[in-house]
Amino acid sequence: MWYLRSSVRSECREIRTIPAKPTSSIASTMQQMSISFGVASAGLATAFFVPRVRSNPAEMIHGVHEALVVLGGFTILFTVIFSKLKSGDGQNVSQQKVVHAE
Repeated sequence: MWYLRSSVRSECREIRTIPAKPTSSIASTMQQMSISFGVASAGLATAFFVPRVRSNPAEMIHGVHEALVVLGGFTILFTVIFSKLKSGDGQNVSQQKVVHAE
């Protein structure tokens, strides 16, 4: 058990000494922004389907269900669109070089 703890500590020390690359922070920022846009669009969809006047809980739940169905439809639509991308799409923009492991 002591060997496992010392091994984990040495691994953590090695991870801390590796400098962070700027691309990882950009990717992290983009990931956080996409999550934020997803939450905002879900809120807008819900606000669109929920009744604006005073309503009972059943009408509110029905509006939320309609919003979830629409968001699910968008998810399926974008899944179909992104599944048509080829593996080399976007390489001109990112200037990424393909490295083959042998």
